[in-house]
Amino acid sequence: MLTSAPAIATATAVGPTQAVRIENASFRKWAGSDDPLAKVVLSAMSLRSREVEAHSGQQEKLAALGKLSAGLAHELNNPAAAAERAAKTLHDVLNELRIESIRHDRR
Repeated sequence: MLTSAPAIATATAVGPTQAVRIENASFRKWAGSDDPLAKVVLSAMSLRSREVEAHSGQQEKLAALGKLSAGLAHELNNPAAAAERAAKTLHDVLNELRIESIRHDRR
């Protein structure tokens, strides 16, 4: 709202509210004044900005962890799948040899 950039946070009013549009120059002048309300508003804005930044950082870390986990799972599954296929092939070949051996012994 303050920078005309897309919002990265939302808010819900818990009581009756009214949005007020203040031009940048007027807001800067008011924020730099000795008005006690200006100090409270700037302090709240600063705190909220830090909270949003921390949350954004956490989201980025979780996204990176997700990518790392997916890559690791892929790397672990490929050799495991190859080993499983090889074991099944070996099992099938041994069964075929066993069947051939039994047929041979019956002759």
